Amino acid sequence: MAQYPINLPQLIGTTFSGSDGIKVERSLSGRPRIRNYYSQRWREGKIIHELSEAQLLELNNFYAANKAVPFTFTFHADNVTYNCNFSSSPIIIPILGGFYDVQVSIIQVA
Repeated sequence: MAQYPINLPQLIGTTFSGSDGIKVERSLSGRPRIRNYYSQRWREGKIIHELSEAQLLELNNFYAANKAVPFTFTFHADNVTYNCNFSSSPIIIPILGGFYDVQVSIIQVA
């Protein structure tokens, strides 16, 4: 399994939050109904990068090679590695000085 490039900086605004599958609804009498749809907490997130052209090329090559297969991703905030897939193609925004703001959406798969 490929490793998401760990040398790409994860900037402030990067999120990798979880959902535990709990859904609360109210019955006609007003009593809460609590349902648990997942056996574990599943995460999804958005990785925010500011990349040079060389780093952008590295990310684009990684995306092209792994867009439909799982890869490992280490979230810098908790230093834990997760198995993930891309949930959409990266959003690339050119900024001054030959750099790019990039948003990468991923979802945990195992």
